[in-house]
This record gives sequence, C-alpha cells and structure tokens, in this order.
Amino acid sequence: MNINFKEELKTTLTNCEDPFRAIKEIQDENGIALTQIRPALPLLDLLGVKRLDFHLAVLDDMKDRLIKRIQELAQHDDKEQLETLLEKSFTVINLTHVTPVVMEIVKHIPKIPDKYVKYIVEHEQIYSRAPIELKRLIWADNHTLFQKELQPIISQYLANVEEQLLQCDHNYFLQLPKQRRQTSPTIQSLVHMIGTNVKLYDVVRMSLQKLFQRTKIVHYSSLRLLLLMAFHDLENNTVSKADSIHIFVWTLDAALKERKLDLKKQREIEQFLDAHSKDTDIINKHIPFVLTDPNIVSILAKSCVLLLHKQVDDEIPLPRSNKELQFLLKLLNMGLHAWDVLDGAMSFHDPIDSRLLTHYLPFLIRLIVENRLNTDTSSSSILKLLLPPTEFVQ
Repeated sequence: MNINFKEELKTTLTNCEDPFRAIKEIQDENGIALTQIRPALPLLDLLGVKRLDFHLAVLDDMKDRLIKRIQELAQHDDKEQLETLLEKSFTVINLTHVTPVVMEIVKHIPKIPDKYVKYIVEHEQIYSRAPIELKRLIWADNHTLFQKELQPIISQYLANVEEQLLQCDHNYFLQLPKQRRQTSPTIQSLVHMIGTNVKLYDVVRMSLQKLFQRTKIVHYSSLRLLLLMAFHDLENNTVSKADSIHIFVWTLDAALKERKLDLKKQREIEQFLDAHSKDTDIINKHIPFVLTDPNIVSILAKSCVLLLHKQVDDEIPLPRSNKELQFLLKLLNMGLHAWDVLDGAMSFHDPIDSRLLTHYLPFLIRLIVENRLNTDTSSSSILKLLLPPTEFVQ
C-alpha cells in the first residue's frame, strides 16, 4: 500500500510540541473508525489493554465476519463482487490477518488473474498458506512445482512399503487392496492434492511410469494402481474414467480381493485387450506397467499354479493345449518384463518362450502328480535329470 508509516510517525513525534496530543491524533486517524468502539477505548486504557491487542482482537472478529460474507457471495455465485473484493484486498495479502481473507476469495473464483497467481507462486510464505483449490489451479499450469510437491510424498510411500515388507509380523501381500489404499497416508494425500483435476492425475501417472523406467522399482506400479482405485472407491468418475485402463485395473483389483484371477475375469481382461489391441499406448505402456505390480504378479503366478493342479485333476497332460493357462502366462510375462516393454526392447504381442510350455510346466505337472502319489523320488534330481540347471533358472 506504499505506507511509510514508521518514518512518518518518527518525524511527527520528533517535531511536535505536545507529544500526548500528537499520539492521540495518530490514534484517532489510524484506529478503527467505528463510533461504537470509541467510547470503550479510554476504559481499555485504564485496564491496561494495549491498543494493538485490542485492534487485533477486533480485526480477528472482522476477518471471521468477512470470510462468512465471502462464502455467502460464493453461494449466490456473485462473481463480480468477489472479483472486486479480490482486487481491493490483494494489495495487503502479506498482512497475516488479511491473508486468509484473500485466500477465501480465490478459493471461490473459477479463473484467477495471472498477475495474482504469479505473485503467490513467487512468495513462498503466501504460497504455503494457499488453499488446495488455488494450489490445484497453480499446479495445472506449473507441473514443475507440482512434481516438487509430489517428490517427498512418493518417497515416503516407498519407505513405508519397504518397512512393511521387512516386518516379520505383517504380511504385505495378505492386505486387501481397498484396506491398503484407505489406510495409506500417501494415497489419501495424493487424492486430496489431485481433487477432480484430470491434468494433475495424468502428471502423477506419467511421473510414476518415468520413475519406474529410471529405477526399475516395482512399487511405483503399485502406487499407480492403488491411486486409480482410490478414485474409483470415492466414485470420482471425472478422474477414474478418464484413465484409459480403468476397466482393466478394476478387474485386476477384484482378482486381488478374491486372491485369484478366475475364468470370468480372464474373459473380461481378454475382451478389453482385444478392444484396444491397436492402441500402442495402452498395450505397450499402461498395461505392462500395471502388470509389474508385485501383488498382480503374485496373483497371476498363483492362478497359474491352480490351473496346473486343475489340469492334473482333469487329466489334461499338456500345458500347451490349455489356452486359459497360456493367457495367464502372457500377462505374467508382460509383468515380469515390463521394463523391457516400456523400453521398446519387447512388445506385448511377442510370444512367450516355447520351452516354458514344452519343458518347464510339464515338469511341474509331473512333480504335482508324483507328490500326490507320495513317491520317494527327489524333485531336485528329476529337474536335474530332465532340464539343465541354467535352463531351469531361466
């Protein structure tokens, strides 16, 4: 406001003939101009209440009333009045008591003028007090600032997962996915930061994929899956349905809940992949990244073993004749080699190693059969006899 009050006050008090009269004139000119308050001031002086404390108390009350009034204007969609208030109040946004008033106004204005946004971004003490509604508007145009806010949250998620995996009394893979995302401070923080802003969700999604490509840490995939389903749980369709693989992830999430990928869900996934077979982004980027989640890998591997047992029950000797098993192996293969697919070294449509179906899985079926027959033959000697050790490991 360009007020040089400190120097002006010093000059006045230095040059005046009657300091007490000068002080009274300064108080009258700069105090709160309300006739109802004036009579109370002498009494407060006698009680030893400082004028500053009194004025701050009144200011607090006025601030609360003004914020309530701003909320009423917002309810009546009075944009013109709000814009006028913003213009008048922004000049004193640096004053601690006025900052909440300005922030309340910007919270209810759909489009904030760029000059105000720029000023807030450049002043950390004001930016830190900005409401989340304003920060979302800033982040939508300033991805670098948003990613700076994301970094500590994602790092904390990785630290939490590593800690859980190392706890002996807690099995990370036995947690239900819905429970995991609802109890995760990271997921809740990200959901709050994104709100209904699809642009911000896309920034998070792409950031996680780039981090995985840079580090090969599979927990970034878990975070991407949990975040999408957190929006699904909230029925936040603006964000969840904007994700091109929402249906695919939803089906996998149901499989995680039931701890297996049954035939019905396999058909749903197959239909989804067939419908998007020509979309290279979905097939060679989004799908492999999601499939690398350790929880998904665990479920796919378990489902494959269950199918092998079913083959023994149904007396179907050859895995290569089981289309259902082959489809699960294809998904598992993509999850385990997701980094290569994202790097362009592999494609989702590449066939799996034929030796898996003609050598390795038949040996597993043989082990299952012999185990049921309670033979004394050592499983390790069978594998050494029928398959070279290096090939077995591969």
